[in-house]
Amino acid sequence: MEFSTRSAAGWNNRSHPRRDPAKMNGLVSLIRRPPLPLLLLVFLVLPSCAIQHPIQRPGTPVPIERPDVPVPIERPEASVPIQPSPSVQSGPARSLYAKANEALASGQPGQAEMLLERALRIEPRNAQYWHLLAQSKYAQGDFGQTVQFCRKSESLAGNNSKLHQANRSLLQQAYSKQGDTEQAEKLSQ
Repeated sequence: MEFSTRSAAGWNNRSHPRRDPAKMNGLVSLIRRPPLPLLLLVFLVLPSCAIQHPIQRPGTPVPIERPDVPVPIERPEASVPIQPSPSVQSGPARSLYAKANEALASGQPGQAEMLLERALRIEPRNAQYWHLLAQSKYAQGDFGQTVQFCRKSESLAGNNSKLHQANRSLLQQAYSKQGDTEQAEKLSQ
């Protein structure tokens, strides 16, 4: 076996151009003890870039959020009362429907909507669930969705004349709120 002719001393740090100890000591001392202006730049300037303060012009009022103030809920005018059909009284989602009906009556249309969406995942072809969902959307002021859900309820209502009448009444009110008087008048005839 032949070994290299270089001695062990030839492979020290001084012979390697990138590992010059004099340059390395300067860099190490800079890392260990950075100069004061560099520290000031890092600790004073950079954090202030991350914080955004809102600009408040003199004389403008500061908005105050009041989450405890109730938002008025718009309810449909007295519509035709619907007696739950036997499928609602005995269906697998009947408890969800009952809770949603209570939530809507107590002025919580968002809660009613959530419960009805769950009920509709269980029984998607129940026309009364769709009608109650339309009522909750009307109470929230979403008249476009009210129209859509009433139409869906109409398509599933079959021969339930009271539900058809209630859907027409709610549709007429939603169209009126949207400003579509032509459609509202068609439904009143």
